[in-house]
Amino acid sequence: MQVRGLLIGAAVLALLGGGVYWSNKSKEAESKSGPKDASPKVLALQESDIAQLDFLKKGMPPVVVKRAGEGKWTITEPKPLPADTDAVAAVTGVLANFSSETVAPAPADLSPFGLKDPLFTLKVVKKDGKQIEVEVGDNVPVTGSVFVKVAGDPRVFTVGSFNRTALDKQWSDLRDKRLLPVDSDKLSRVEISANGKSVEFGKNQAGEWQIVKPNPYRADTWGVEELVRKLKDAKLDPAAPAADLEKATKEFASDTPVATAKLTDASGTQQLEIRKSKDKEPVYYAKSSAVDGVYKVPADLATALSKPVMDYRNKKLFDFGFTDPSKLEIKVDGKTKACGKNGEKWICDNKEVKPETVSAFVDKIRDLSAKQFIDNPEKIAAPDIEITVLTAEGKKSETVRIAGNRAARGDEPAMYELDPSNVDGIRQAFSAIKEPAAGAQKK
Repeated sequence: MQVRGLLIGAAVLALLGGGVYWSNKSKEAESKSGPKDASPKVLALQESDIAQLDFLKKGMPPVVVKRAGEGKWTITEPKPLPADTDAVAAVTGVLANFSSETVAPAPADLSPFGLKDPLFTLKVVKKDGKQIEVEVGDNVPVTGSVFVKVAGDPRVFTVGSFNRTALDKQWSDLRDKRLLPVDSDKLSRVEISANGKSVEFGKNQAGEWQIVKPNPYRADTWGVEELVRKLKDAKLDPAAPAADLEKATKEFASDTPVATAKLTDASGTQQLEIRKSKDKEPVYYAKSSAVDGVYKVPADLATALSKPVMDYRNKKLFDFGFTDPSKLEIKVDGKTKACGKNGEKWICDNKEVKPETVSAFVDKIRDLSAKQFIDNPEKIAAPDIEITVLTAEGKKSETVRIAGNRAARGDEPAMYELDPSNVDGIRQAFSAIKEPAAGAQKK
């Protein structure tokens, strides 16, 4: 061990000498041709050129990852599995920006560097069929850097130690760990069954989530997106003990059913079934149609899937959100105003009014939300308040009618119960829409 340490020490001195040599040559070249990158590149490689990665480690089966389309990868060895795109991208990103700290021109003996017979080699196969082998050697004493070499290149480089961690991967590091590996951009339908009831969400032509079943309702987009996020974040733990997974798989059939979720994208429908153990403090497990086995999932996922459909309904009366209306048609207790926006000005009934008073009214109706929903409602025949909001230069229209504390949107069958103070706030904001005081300067 002492002799090996001396050999490595001597090799480091040689490497540093080579680094000084390279540095002097670099400065000489810089004085002639201008500044250059201070870190010599280990590889000249573009991420888009990489078609395949072979992770070769002594004593372990090869791990092969192949490009399966734009932004997609698949593991082909040691067994076919979908790959985690982000995990593979972390590897290809390092390879495309692989710069060294120092370089030794051509050491006569590679043994002191751990590169005569390296424990780990990463083979890169390019789209044109050409291959590059990156050999990873020992750690550099004291500095914590790592010796690397490219097959066919006599030089030895030192690179930051993080490169070893980034490149030395097993199949379990690179596999797609999602229990529901759906394409988020093409997700079109979500179906949930829990507590003997079912709810189905679908997207309308504008790409907005709507409740399709048990009845068509507007959906709380943020609530549905959070539910989808929790489902997409459900992942297997590759480090979980095999014995625990075998036990969970055996006991899953007798566990208590909690919920079933189905997600549909362009490739089809995937299902996740969740059950809980009969322990005093139950553990939640999930079985996916896309992944073999049974895996532990967080309790908050089961809670989210068990929510009643009403929790996912949109309680907002207006959908225009942060978009400024272009026109307003307002009737309050028999009084009317027709307002239109002209630049920064608001014109109501052909008269310019204080813009801040209209903005205050818009804020009131923008925040108007239901306390709860009314089942089997009667239609509002004679509303006390009726407001029509036009946005997108008049291309989109929303109408809300209010009678007492009840409200309805357009021709929707749903009815909303409002807080009386919010209705009073609308009346007050309507009354406050006024013209500028006489003699006030107009901009």
